[in-house]
This record gives sequence, C-alpha cells and structure tokens, in this order.
Amino acid sequence: MNCTTNRYAENPTVTINGDILMIRHFSILLLTILSISVSPLNAAEPLLTIGKPYLDDIAYTPDGRFLATLSISYWVELLDAETFAPVHRIDTVEGEHLRFSPDSSQLAIFGDRANIQLWDVAPPRLRATIPVKTVHATFSSDGTHLAYAVGDTVYLWHLREKRVVMELTNGVPITAIEFHPNLPILISGHQEGPVTFWDVDTGQIQRRFPTVLRHPKKLRFSPNGAFLGVLLEHTNVYLFETATGALRGSSHSALDFGFSPDSTYFLVGTEEARLQRLHIPTGWWDSRSVVDRHGPTGMGRVKRLTFHPDGDRFASQIDAYRISIWDVKMLSRLKTLSGWMQTSTRAAYLPKINRLVTGFGTNILHFWDTRTGDLLKTVEFHWRVYQVVPSPDGRSVALDVEATNQIWDAALMEPRHVFQIRGYLGTQAVNFSPSGKYLASNTYRGTFIWEVETGRQVNLIDTGWSDFSLLLFTPDERQIVLIPPNDEDIQPAGDFIGFWDIRTGEMIRTVDSIGPLLLRQNNSLQMRDTQDALEIFDMVSDKRISQIPKPIPFQLIRHFSDIRFHPTGRVVAVRWPLQTTPDKQRFYDTQTGQLLAVIPGADLRFAGKGEFLLLHNENSGQLEIYRTRDIVNVPESVAVEPQARQLTQWGGVKRNALLQNFPNPFNPETWIPFRLSTESYVTIHIHNSAGQLVRRLSPGTMPAGDYSSQAQAIYWDGRNQIGEPVSSGVYLYTIHAGDFSATRKMLIRK
Repeated sequence: MNCTTNRYAENPTVTINGDILMIRHFSILLLTILSISVSPLNAAEPLLTIGKPYLDDIAYTPDGRFLATLSISYWVELLDAETFAPVHRIDTVEGEHLRFSPDSSQLAIFGDRANIQLWDVAPPRLRATIPVKTVHATFSSDGTHLAYAVGDTVYLWHLREKRVVMELTNGVPITAIEFHPNLPILISGHQEGPVTFWDVDTGQIQRRFPTVLRHPKKLRFSPNGAFLGVLLEHTNVYLFETATGALRGSSHSALDFGFSPDSTYFLVGTEEARLQRLHIPTGWWDSRSVVDRHGPTGMGRVKRLTFHPDGDRFASQIDAYRISIWDVKMLSRLKTLSGWMQTSTRAAYLPKINRLVTGFGTNILHFWDTRTGDLLKTVEFHWRVYQVVPSPDGRSVALDVEATNQIWDAALMEPRHVFQIRGYLGTQAVNFSPSGKYLASNTYRGTFIWEVETGRQVNLIDTGWSDFSLLLFTPDERQIVLIPPNDEDIQPAGDFIGFWDIRTGEMIRTVDSIGPLLLRQNNSLQMRDTQDALEIFDMVSDKRISQIPKPIPFQLIRHFSDIRFHPTGRVVAVRWPLQTTPDKQRFYDTQTGQLLAVIPGADLRFAGKGEFLLLHNENSGQLEIYRTRDIVNVPESVAVEPQARQLTQWGGVKRNALLQNFPNPFNPETWIPFRLSTESYVTIHIHNSAGQLVRRLSPGTMPAGDYSSQAQAIYWDGRNQIGEPVSSGVYLYTIHAGDFSATRKMLIRK
C-alpha cells in the first residue's frame, strides 16, 4: 500500500493510490459546491445603481412627443422629445424591439424571448398580450392591424377585435415584413426567393419583386411609398424603386437605415462608426463619423436610426450605451445622451466629494453625482480610456488616454495635469503612491514616475512593459513593485516580482513567485496559485498564513483582477474560473481561508478605504455601489494600515480625539481631522447655530490611526445635504466613532 500525507491540509488526510486521490479531489469539489449552496446570496440592496441597463432599441413616436428607449429585460422609457427628461416608464419588459402605431396611441414590444405586448402609450397601460415570440411585427398604415410573422406565415391581428383575421403564407420561412404606407399591401422577405407583395384585402399575392434578395432582415418603404430599402443579413443595404425594382443606391457594413419624412434622404448607419446619407433626387452620397473624434476600433456602431416627424432631426443609437441627436440637412450632432451600460468596476468612487468617475474601456469619461445618481458631465476622447484610478485623498482621478497620463480634479471635472508619453503604445497599469505624492505609469518604454503636485517627471525606470496589471508603491514610497515582462529578449525576464528604487531606478530585490499583492506598513500579503489551492503568504516572513481549496484542482486563476484583497487585509474576494451563470464572487477570511459569503457578480472592486465595493450587475449592465459590511463581515484588523505620509503615527494612537478643522475660517471647503484608538464606524454631523442638521458625512468603518493630515481628514465641501452652498456663520461639527463623540466649532466666512 502506497501512502502519502498532505501536509498543507488543516486536517492531514492519508491518500491511498491514485483512486483515493481522485476521491479526495471530488470531495473538495463537493464540499465547495455544498458550501456555495448553503451560503445565502446576500439580499443587500445597493446604496446606488449607476447608469441605465443595456440599450437595445430606440424609436420616435409618429406624433413627435416622445423618444422611446428600450432596455431589454428591464424597461421602456418615454423621454420628452425636446428636453429628453423621462416622462413615462414601462417596467419588466422582455421584448427586444419597439414599433408605434401610426397615431402614436399604441406601442408594440416584441422579440424572440417574450410574447408580443400591446400598450397604450400615454399613460402606459397594457392593452393586450399576444402569446407569440417573434422579431417581426409592424402596424398597418391605417392603424387597424398588427402583422407578425412566425415561420413561413404572416398573421394579421385585428387590434380592436383582438384576434387573428388573416394568414398569409407561401411556404418559405419569413425574415422581414412591412406595410406599404399608402396602399393595402404588405411585403415579406424570405430565406430564399424574391420579396413578396401581398394584397391584405384579398390575402392573395399581388406580385413578386424582380430582384431576388436572400434573407433580408429589414424592409422599409419611404414615407411616400416610392422607394424600398432592404437590409440583408450580411450587412449590405440596397435602395430600390418600388414600382420598377430599379436600383438607386447601395452600401455595405450597414446595421440600420431609414428615410427622412419627406422621402428626400436615405440614411445608413454602419458598423464602422459612420453615418452615410444618400440624397435620393440627385443620387449624391456623403458621410460623417458618429464620434466627434476618431473613435477606437470596434466602437461607434450605429445600431438604430429613427426620424422625428418634423423632418429636421433624427436619433441614432450608438453601441449599447448612447444616443446622438442629429440635424438632417447639416448632418451635424445636436446632442448626445449617455449613461447606459456602465459595466466596468475599474472606476473611481470618491465618497468624500460624492463623485463616481467611469469610462474604462470606452472613449467617453462619465462624472456621476453619487447622492442622486445623476450624470453630471461626459468627456469624449480620441481613444479608449485604459485606466481610471482614484487618488488617495479622494479628490482626483488618474487616466491613461490618448498617449498621455492625465490627472483630473473630480469635483471640478477638469484636468489638472497631462503627462505626455513619447512613442506611446499604451499603458499597462497606473497607480498613485500611498500619500498621492507620486503617480507611476508602466508603459512599453518602462515605468514613469511623476510628481503629482508639480507634474515633474521624477524618473523613467527600465522595468519593461509588464505582462500583468500589477503596479504598486511600497508603503514608504521609495520603491515600485511590478512583474517584469516574460520575454527572453528583455532582461530581467518575468516569473518573479521586482522592487525598484524610484530615485536610482535600480532593482533592489525580488520575490520568486507571482500573484496579487497587498502592501501594508506592518504586514503585506501575497496570493500564490498552487495545484490544489490558493495560498496566502506573509511577504516579510514568507510563511503561509492560510489556504483556500480550489473547486477544481489544477485550474489556474488567469487574471489578477479575479482576486481582490480588502484594504485591511482580512478578506479577499475570488472569482473562480468556473462555467457558472451568473459568475460569483466568493469572500474568504485571509487568516483562516474560511468562506464568508457568496454573491453574484463577474467584476468587483473595493472602494474608499474598503467600506464600499463596486459590483458589475451582469444582467443589466449597470454598476452598483454597496456598503461592504452589508455584503460580508470583515473581521477586525490585526494591524493598522498606513494610508499616507504620517507612517510613524499609525498604530500609536492612545485615545480618540476630534481636532480643529483646517483651514478655519474657510471658504468654501475644509478638512476635519481626528484620531482613533480603535477601529470604529465614523460619522460627522454638521449643525448650524440654530441646531439644525446641515450635513451628515459618513466615511464608514476606519482603522485605528491618526487622520490629522489633509490626505486622511474628512473633507467637507461647504454644501448641505441637497448640494446647496451653506451661508456664512458659525457651525458645529460632531464626530461619532463607536462610544466616542465630541463637538467643535468652525466658521465659514464668505
């Protein structure tokens, strides 16, 4: 009998031959599955949900009152066509497409995943449900019927009688349908053969289009009925004369098309971020980009076009997250509506100033008010935003965009510094030093070190372009830490973590293992990936603290972003590479390896000092902000983490204290310093001289330490709870931290 002992298990097990080893692996998997099944999915509600769900369809009402937007599985919003303010909303919508009746009184919502719903428009009221799933539906020009196609048959549904009154079929599967705007004619496109013209009075085929078009996915008549537009499955689009079938124009890479209300212009939206326009009377084509600047490859797809009935403007849906309003004749942009599909947690949440900055992976930067969820400002760039990193003082963000690193004031929503990078090929990682004094940027030329206050380049260190998104400063801010590229032509090569002096540029030391790091003043942690488990090591002693068994042995964590340490070091979130829908985040105690909580989510990031977390809702494409304590119980810290310059004072605080705000008097902003002897949940209440509550500041749970410098003190912008500037005078500020409370005076002088 061949026996071995697993020395890493908490309770060593004897393994007999390979069969028992397989049983042990299966047991680990079974126990993990059972632990997941008994761990309740936390029912916590998000503090705030940012953005709107994925945008699937848009349409103006024929009377021009509303612009409708459809977010699949969530809602249809009716926006005022002039102000774009939401007026009505239809919730719990499963359809993918919108069509309005000619008189704008009814709305059909339909798709291949839900039954057809017929709604009264204003106010919204469900009128009827047709138990049919289809992507082909359209109203007759007189508003009496709804036609829909299933298989090889078109059904005419009488809207008043609420029943099918006619069926049209020629035995060939149907791919598109449309009513003529002026005649009792319906046309159908098919997988094979020509477009068929049906007489809806008799139910007979009137004629077939002379040109054979295989698999058209959209058919539309011009408003005067003289022209027919056909979009094929392979994105070619054609314009024909309805009567003769003569070809008047064509284009490629099309996703949608439409006619101006006067039938003068034929517009095409492409997958190449362009609008193409044909002036039908002259046959003259022109075009323009749908982004003001040259957008990134694969972005700017024009998925939907819809015209306002006044003929002066139209709207385009661009990708799944914005709408642009255009002047028809000038082909110039009038307005852009943004805010749909905020999917990445690589965002900067700045609770001190009530800001969230998003835009990673897109070419649009969004500034949000986290008190209301309102979108305050958007900024459009030439290229994708590759990094969005919050500053330690909670007031700025660092970006990597357009061959530069930029630092923006998040409150003013304006750039402070722009650092040019010559020979730019992109930045792998950007990060602030703990105090915010420096900004590091890892590029293919090496790692730049910038001084934030002056914008001065401190050094360019020859580290190579890291293969991993790991870039950290040591707590004393003297070294940067990253993994060199794993390239035999570049020395030093990867497979270890290097520490470089930011002044001399020399490598000081290495750690012969790679994995996510958490660098703290008193103890630093590293996650290491082994055959059967993730192991957490103390970086100083190089001793294993705990291990987390893998659900499936040998499966590697492929991305550092799948592992997130809580800033206290007591909890780590892991997204295992399992084929589950939706993805799940699992929270573990770093000291014991115990599973603490399981929640749905593919992307997660801790924010602030760890009191908040950002979670990507996979279903809606929205970004959610939670209090960490509502999701997982973070065990008390065993050590104090320094956050800024006053490193020697952390952990040495003997008693709680509320200090005088600075500056004082002030206008319009000030900082409130304090000290904590133990980790506490902190709130600051600000009252006016009449004793009325003006503002409540809640930084959340904070570790013991000295918060007397500007980088750590609580910031107040001189505004009340609803964002209005407060008047001059004396104010009282009170701290509540556990059992401790204290009050001081401050003066606003304007």
